[in-house]
Amino acid sequence: MRDKANIILIGFMGSGKSSVGSRLAKNLEFDFMDMDKEIERITQMDIPSIFKKYGEYHFRSVETALLKSLGAKEKTVISTGGGTAMCAENWKILSELGLLVHLYVTLDTAILRTGGKDRPMLQQDRGQLESMWQKRLLVYQLAEHTVDTEGRSIEEVTQYIVDFIKILKE
Repeated sequence: MRDKANIILIGFMGSGKSSVGSRLAKNLEFDFMDMDKEIERITQMDIPSIFKKYGEYHFRSVETALLKSLGAKEKTVISTGGGTAMCAENWKILSELGLLVHLYVTLDTAILRTGGKDRPMLQQDRGQLESMWQKRLLVYQLAEHTVDTEGRSIEEVTQYIVDFIKILKE
């Protein structure tokens, strides 16, 4: 792994990308970027409002534009949105930005972790969520590394990734 590499966290909503990403960045002394928070900053709207006012297609366009602007990033942990990796163009950009790490979570745990939150993609019935989770999992599993977050604390997942990176550098 090159010294300037970024760490890109992908995974389903509720997998811990933001929480682990923030902790991982501190541990590695990297910068941290939460793509959803950055999109909210750029658009001056929260994600549910963007979906409601402009729709998912517009949101995904903003997401891709943000990714395209990250080419100069170095030593940054980037937490993506749950659907970011689903676009082939985004996948290409992400894989060029750095090491892709998939944070695995079961659908039930994802729903439990995000249950009280206003997430546009959670406004579907269980069958639709199951289908989305399965489709996304097929793409997420293409990452260089997968970390199972089930039953692990933020600290444990973070340390697992740090240990993995140390092995890559050897």
